[in-house]
Amino acid sequence: LHWALSNVFRRSSRNPDPEEIVYDLPQALVSKGGGSTYTTKYKLEMDIEQAEYLAEHLQDEDEAGYFRNEVIPIYKKVLNNIPPLEQLERTGGLYA
Repeated sequence: LHWALSNVFRRSSRNPDPEEIVYDLPQALVSKGGGSTYTTKYKLEMDIEQAEYLAEHLQDEDEAGYFRNEVIPIYKKVLNNIPPLEQLERTGGLYA
């Protein structure tokens, strides 16, 4: 999980820092669920809730700090960039 959060997400187009983007997201739509390149507002809200739980309850302070100081702020930044649902008609509410 740590590797995925720190590498895959960071190098994708979802990263708010354009300097770190290595891979473009594919243009194909995902027909069911978020897949690996799309997300939804409610999914990201649940992910933030889970990350906050981990930040509060992990025994390892380095891992807890990573969720608190890295993961949660990035997830919140991405969440704030998701347009209103009515603007996501082409993707059926999915956000790339």
